[in-house]
Amino acid sequence: MKEGWHILYRTPILRKMAYIEGLDSIAATVWIAAILYVFVSERLQADHQWWGWINGAFFLGLILGSLYCMKYANLVENKIRKVFMLGAIAAFFSTFLFALNTIPVIALILAFSFGASMQIKGIPQHTMIQTSVSLTQLSKVYAALGALGTGIFALSSLLMGWLAETFNVQLVFLFSAALMAMISILIKVNQQVFVKGNVKQT
Repeated sequence: MKEGWHILYRTPILRKMAYIEGLDSIAATVWIAAILYVFVSERLQADHQWWGWINGAFFLGLILGSLYCMKYANLVENKIRKVFMLGAIAAFFSTFLFALNTIPVIALILAFSFGASMQIKGIPQHTMIQTSVSLTQLSKVYAALGALGTGIFALSSLLMGWLAETFNVQLVFLFSAALMAMISILIKVNQQVFVKGNVKQT
């Protein structure tokens, strides 16, 4: 059971990916139904159906982000580090502007942009993970990353709910945007590590 964690710790690119996975898991909790519903009601002051439309726009962004990466697979592969970083930066701006916005239609556009950005960031991210370990180690690495992400997501859901209840829902989205900014900085500072096939261990 410890082998996946050991590989994460010993491999610099996977160690950095674990940090990103943790921050991503916290930041992503603002998009759960409970938080988003409050945002639609309190910040946008819109009818409840906008919650469904915004969710739909987010998932449409995920789908089209995937299709973009499929269509331009060679570009993504050749510029994997740049695509990874640009996706993270776009996710930050989408979340930040979403937090400031009060217009439902613009919220749809920004939710779509966030979904597409996360997918454009995520595909290069998983490509680098998959090429940094052997096939026999890959399932153990993903098990460790999955446990990390799921555990943090569960705890941060409680945290975000408390922040929204205690302060306001806009602050929760601004906090998420700050975490996205940290991810972008982390990618920029460690860009020499984020390359396909980086199997170096320490």
